[in-house]
Amino acid sequence: MSEHYHTPYVDGTTEYKADDMNAPLGELDQALDDIRGPKYYDFMGQYLGDVLNSNALLMQGIIGRYMVLKATAPGSELYADTAPASSAQFVIKRNDVQIGTVTVGAGGNKGTFSVAADVAFYNGDLLQLYGPNPADGSMQDVSWNLILTRPDPSSMTTTTTTTTTTTTTTTIP
Repeated sequence: MSEHYHTPYVDGTTEYKADDMNAPLGELDQALDDIRGPKYYDFMGQYLGDVLNSNALLMQGIIGRYMVLKATAPGSELYADTAPASSAQFVIKRNDVQIGTVTVGAGGNKGTFSVAADVAFYNGDLLQLYGPNPADGSMQDVSWNLILTRPDPSSMTTTTTTTTTTTTTTTIP
């Protein structure tokens, strides 16, 4: 708690006021956020020793909680120890649907991620990484780390819309 936290003295009576509690409660909220668990989830893997087959499934992970792959996949990395002879493009999928790519340029070792917008993953979704198609015969020993994030709980809201229809029947005598 704050070093300036103390019991205020008012009119001969000790009492707490809302203003006196705001700072300590804010610090408590931050402490709770810090212990709620990791905010980042790493999906790491490697393919060592052989040339990749065309369109090889390199990684498939089942998502266990709501997470997001942020646009441009910040912090994610892909590295090929032996560089490709021509540009090689890996494909990132969510439930077998392409959501992004990772491109390793000819003669380069590091991949450049391209994810156009934030992609939400829910419990049971599949995160998949596929190798280049066609495969590059010179590229070998590929390692990767895809980083997903757990959104701030305040941003995880659900909106429900309810529509009511009323029917009126008029009988004329």
